[in-house]
Amino acid sequence: MELNEKQPLSRWRGMLLGLLLVVFVAAVWFFRASILPSRKPRRVILISIDTCRADYLSGYGFARKTTPNIDVVAKEGIVFKNALAPIPLTLPAHCSMLTGTYPLYHGVHDNLEYALAEFNTTIAEILRTRGYSTAAVVSSFVLDEQFGTGQGFDSYNDKFVQPIGPGDSLERRGEEASRFACSYIDQHQNDPFFLFLHYFDPHNDYIPPEPFASEYADNLYAGEIAYTDYCIAQVIDKLKSLDLYDSSLIIIVGDHGEALGDHGETYHGYYIYQSAVRVPFIIRPPKCRKPKAVDNIVSLVDVVPTILGYLGIEAPAHLQGEDLSDYSADKMPSKEKRYVYCESFDGTYYGCNPLLGLVGDRFKYIETTRPELYDLTQDALEENNLVKKDEKRARFMRKQLHEMISQLISAHSADARIELDDQTRTRLESLGYVGSAVVSTTPDFDPNRPDPKDLIGLHEYSSQIDRLILHEQYDQAKTICDKMLRDWPHMPYTYLQLSRVTFKKREFEQSVLHYSRYLAMVAQPDAQHSEDYFAFYPHKSVFEAHMKLGLAYYHLAQHNKAVEHYTAALLIRPDVPDIHNNLALAYFDLRDFDRAIKHWTEALRLAPHRPDMHDNLAIVLYKQGRIDQAIAHWKEALRLAPEWTEVRNKLNEVLQQKNRSLKK
Repeated sequence: MELNEKQPLSRWRGMLLGLLLVVFVAAVWFFRASILPSRKPRRVILISIDTCRADYLSGYGFARKTTPNIDVVAKEGIVFKNALAPIPLTLPAHCSMLTGTYPLYHGVHDNLEYALAEFNTTIAEILRTRGYSTAAVVSSFVLDEQFGTGQGFDSYNDKFVQPIGPGDSLERRGEEASRFACSYIDQHQNDPFFLFLHYFDPHNDYIPPEPFASEYADNLYAGEIAYTDYCIAQVIDKLKSLDLYDSSLIIIVGDHGEALGDHGETYHGYYIYQSAVRVPFIIRPPKCRKPKAVDNIVSLVDVVPTILGYLGIEAPAHLQGEDLSDYSADKMPSKEKRYVYCESFDGTYYGCNPLLGLVGDRFKYIETTRPELYDLTQDALEENNLVKKDEKRARFMRKQLHEMISQLISAHSADARIELDDQTRTRLESLGYVGSAVVSTTPDFDPNRPDPKDLIGLHEYSSQIDRLILHEQYDQAKTICDKMLRDWPHMPYTYLQLSRVTFKKREFEQSVLHYSRYLAMVAQPDAQHSEDYFAFYPHKSVFEAHMKLGLAYYHLAQHNKAVEHYTAALLIRPDVPDIHNNLALAYFDLRDFDRAIKHWTEALRLAPHRPDMHDNLAIVLYKQGRIDQAIAHWKEALRLAPEWTEVRNKLNEVLQQKNRSLKK
């Protein structure tokens, strides 16, 4: 009897323990589910803040509360405190961000003369094949779809309702970008989607709207960061209002930083010091409530593999970044020492060696004429070069850098160069991206070339001149040119800038002298520079010199000299319609109508949409008595420019003349 009476009690104890175990397991599962992200978020929002150095975000230590809204996102996610851009320029940095590859692979090294080639695969292309709707809202012409960054997007919003900036500048305020982004989220709230959202406001010029302009009158760059944070909050609020916030993967990054005077650089692009390449990198996974700060080195090339990691999609083998999604889990990624790469070829504009960097969690090595090594944990401002004190480490990191470069280079890289038409170049120049030379992107070093550090003053003067020309402040630009001539009389680039300014001032005789001096210096080395140094200068600036010399001589009514230089420019770039147009004008004034017709015909073959050239060709054909051909070109000019009254009047007059002659 005792045994039978105890059996029910034992059975109840077992059942109770089993129930407690089930409750415990459920509680653990619920707890983990509440702090860990879903592996497959339905929505991915990648937010890029242009020209955003990390230490200007309050969450990264800035003294003022510039980014309260981004800080909230950061407190619910992962903050990478040591994230680097691979290059401090907008277009190539975004190409890395969207492809998961370094510039040496995707081939884009500058904002001018480059486009992302089709051999690259973007994150948008990958996700579209997986059923995601893909959209982009960009805020600067430098990311216009023609430069390749639109690959894979179902919609790519690069047309601005209210463009801002000087001249033909094309950029938009953050509020317009946020408005389009919120509209897209509204329309696709029930769909899985990938949204790439780009803000350009922190880029120079620093002109934040009110109340940020007044609140940050002493630091307008910080004001632009604060305004962008305000705009990002509008998108976050939209996600929350539609109950999409917790099911979305949100990534906020900067594309590059801003020097703000560090190491003598005002803006960005020239150096690869931390102020220009260290950027914010924040990941807010779905349902994440446990913040984490990570000191390990990461790069913008990690964006693509990280998105794929959260979505459970296998990463393509060619990706050069790392999947950071494991930082969301309890397990930590491998502690194997990692290095990331960064570069700048801007110094090659002036004949300098490039800057190639290798950066780890602690040390940073920069390869150039005079190499640099910094301990970033002890020397955040990079003021104490350790190359001579720690030669062993410098040699090791140099070896690692060159091994990494050999692994990163793609056989397709040369395909990224493009020829810009005049309108596109003008628009990029309106954004401050000025330069007729093309960077040399060979990662080799010549001890006879200058170190970029030696010519930072020349670069700063040149940047000032470019901006003064943009704002039509030609007298001030001429003053800076005179300083360049005093300090760098043996530098060809000095005379190139003098030529540009005097041409803008319509001082054509002076412009002829300076362009001629530039060409002579490039063609024949002086005693201070080797032949190889001058051969390093790209052909684009030589093309510009001949082109502008032709124009200057034309304005001086020296048409034979104009033809001579136009022809020289044509040998360099035979496919530029404006060269043929200018040659035709010169031949027309020389009354060599056959050659004029030949070059206008070729110009229209290259650019059939130009009404001005149809009008020019019609005029010379009319002079030769080829009336029907002239009429055809005037009609085409009117089709392309229906409001062109002058051409309409000419056409009507010629048609009346033809009718009168037929009646006779």
